[in-house]
Amino acid sequence: MSAQLTRKINSIALEQPPSLRRPEAAHADVNWTLPTYVVGSENAQLNFLFAKRQIAKLAALSPIVLFGPSACGKTALAITLATLWSRQTDQRPLLFTTGQTYSDDYLEALEADDVEHFRRRHRRCRLLVIDNLDTLATKPASQDELAANLDAMQDNDRPVVLTASRLPAAIRGIKPHLASRLTAGYTLELALPNAATRAKIVAVLSATIDPLLPIDDLVALLAKLNQPFTAQHLQSIVMLASQQRRLYGSLDLGQLRAHALSAFNRQPLDINTIAKAVAKRFRMKLPELRSATRLARVVRARGLVILLSRKLTSASLQSIGEYFGGRDHSTILHAFRKLEESLPGDPELSQALLELEHELTTMP
Repeated sequence: MSAQLTRKINSIALEQPPSLRRPEAAHADVNWTLPTYVVGSENAQLNFLFAKRQIAKLAALSPIVLFGPSACGKTALAITLATLWSRQTDQRPLLFTTGQTYSDDYLEALEADDVEHFRRRHRRCRLLVIDNLDTLATKPASQDELAANLDAMQDNDRPVVLTASRLPAAIRGIKPHLASRLTAGYTLELALPNAATRAKIVAVLSATIDPLLPIDDLVALLAKLNQPFTAQHLQSIVMLASQQRRLYGSLDLGQLRAHALSAFNRQPLDINTIAKAVAKRFRMKLPELRSATRLARVVRARGLVILLSRKLTSASLQSIGEYFGGRDHSTILHAFRKLEESLPGDPELSQALLELEHELTTMP
């Protein structure tokens, strides 16, 4: 990577603070792939939005809409922006919700004849974040409520940050009066990382996961493939490369190439598919794997399902917990971290992880 390209790339430290612990947050897939968001030339406008002097003036830009393809980092950036604003202005509470939860809560409030409580909660917060606006496209009543919500927040100089897959006016089903309010503020289209940014992300991931990785080989491979890799794709590739290096002392570029391309040639994996593969590997029945038993061999296998689900799917901690009988998301996070910590000292488990990941990412 040339020095000229390197100078154009900086980063934004991502945050997920305790002040954003709300019931709604568990419904969102906030998967912090990297400790930082790497900002390349394709997303250079972020440098304006995240400038310290600009963050203090978010209300003047509101509503702020971050839109772009899946896994481009919209949710992480929205939460980080809200957190930085709160810290800099010393204002709270913040409210984080999703389009689906916003609509569900509003409809429940209507049924319970308690709309006033809903409005107090969503209009008296100091900053409101709504993730995945797209889900409101089929909910006209909730759209009308949101439009009024935006007006109330604007009247009180309180910022609103939203994420969507497209510009609101381009989302079929979004009413014109809501679309006009949303586009009256600051809209920013995010793109997936370009070649130079992908190289930087690989370098950041390698420094965290395995500083001994030959990253030039990985960067060269990714450049040849020239696919729209997300940060999650790149993390998965770096993790597999690290496992290869630790187990075999070198990289299998053929396997890495197949693994990298598999994301674009197959249906997305789900938790159940992963659980079936792990159960087969450990010679146990799926109901046993999903049960509440604390037998060591089951706990070990269950941990692999959790780790692989976090690596290979977009499943949130909550959805993984629901798959395993309604476990709390904090329990799933603990199991995930515990297994990750045990891998370096457990060659057998590392080998199982490597082989299962290869099997799952190359299956038709």
